Amino acid sequence: MRLIQQTDDMNVQGLNVLFYGDPGIGKTTLAFTAPNPLLLDFDRGVHRASHRKNALQFDSWQDVINSKTELDKLIAQHDSIIIDTAGTVIEAMQQYLVQSNPALLRNGIKLWGETKRLFQEFFLPLKLSGKNVIFIAHAKEKEEGDVRIKRPLIPGSSYDLLMQACDLVGYYTTIGNKRVLTFDLSDTVTAKNCAEIAPVEIGVLHEMTTQLTDIIVHTKNAIAKRSKEQEDAIAIVADWVKKAEAAKDANKFVADLGKAGLNDAVKRVVWAGVVQTFSKRGLVWNTESKQFMEKAK
Repeated sequence: MRLIQQTDDMNVQGLNVLFYGDPGIGKTTLAFTAPNPLLLDFDRGVHRASHRKNALQFDSWQDVINSKTELDKLIAQHDSIIIDTAGTVIEAMQQYLVQSNPALLRNGIKLWGETKRLFQEFFLPLKLSGKNVIFIAHAKEKEEGDVRIKRPLIPGSSYDLLMQACDLVGYYTTIGNKRVLTFDLSDTVTAKNCAEIAPVEIGVLHEMTTQLTDIIVHTKNAIAKRSKEQEDAIAIVADWVKKAEAAKDANKFVADLGKAGLNDAVKRVVWAGVVQTFSKRGLVWNTESKQFMEKAK
């Protein structure tokens, strides 16, 4: 167990990424542009990808279990583990579970509970390994009223599990004649964007090189930058609260604070600490006069 303090730097080792798109757009080729990738090809479509890297194919989930020692060694030698596709993995798991316990066919709730358990047993070690874990999924169109929403084709409760666990969720599509990967959530697209990534033009298949690597590096840097900004903001708040504690004239202090040029977010937190500090002296902020005054007795 590790306690992460609010001022600790966030050194992100691996990211969990899910992207989905229509058949034939080049999802596997894009996944191969991740850092030092190993493809776990459950969809058996690696032969269609350009710029192929190392890949493993499995006949069944029992095959995964039987290959665990070799698989663990190979995973250790790579920086990114690609799951192609997330939906096919779920299907393989369910086939294994039903073969092991045919009674699960008559109890859908229990089957999905066991599927979720097996999926977590598979995913959690990857997540904790420090590797980038990249899930590929086909796109599914869901109608909600008059709106058609694109979302990953991941069955059952595993959909929510992956959406919660992934740092980035992107929709890979074509706009005009260009391949574009967008992480922006909208009324028609399911997505997740923790790094404010603008839609990325991917380019043609035979020119793909480092697109996903660039996205991963950008995201890690954005998380680290946000952590540093938070650390700096905490230090600024602490400094101003300390000044408030030492201030002899509360209203002169307020005037000095107004001239400090703090951004609105930091200023709101500073102000909350200032109000609390002067409240301990028996002072209350008067919103009409814009001054601290002694509390009425």
